[in-house]
Amino acid sequence: MTKRKSLKRKFIAKNTSMFPKEKVQLFGEYLWAKQEQIGRPLEPVDVVRDAESKLSPLHECFEWDDSIAAGQWRLVQARQLLNHIEVVIEMPNSETGHIRAFHHVFVDAESESESESLAKSGYVNIEEVIGNPEYHAQIIKRAVSELSIWRKRYKLYKELKPVFLAIEKVEKKIM
Repeated sequence: MTKRKSLKRKFIAKNTSMFPKEKVQLFGEYLWAKQEQIGRPLEPVDVVRDAESKLSPLHECFEWDDSIAAGQWRLVQARQLLNHIEVVIEMPNSETGHIRAFHHVFVDAESESESESLAKSGYVNIEEVIGNPEYHAQIIKRAVSELSIWRKRYKLYKELKPVFLAIEKVEKKIM
């Protein structure tokens, strides 16, 4: 691995992370040191092997009961299935294009007590997204958020400045 000037590192968790956010600094520092220690890119198998030890700070990030883990893995596979199917659409001008077939949306549903509102989520097909203003707005907001995240992830690369400016313009218009 090449040695370069070390950047100040403060680790933060993504909003969707499944691990304890208060431990993200510990996990980030640990993984960073582990990658430097092995002298090559970390692979998921390296992380799991390390986490198998109850002494590893990463141990708590994993489900070690195989009967529970199997069910959780199937949910991951189901999400991957829904997230990776595209549909080919024929446009009115005879062009074709493909787009994600199913989108994850949030639905407000009344609970049995009627006074309580429960936020539920699930996947709906693209036609439902297009036909439902609430779902459509969610997808557009998520797209702009993903662009913002992408911009932050690559902000050190000055070659991308024209793209960053375009993203900022869209953010101002949409958000």
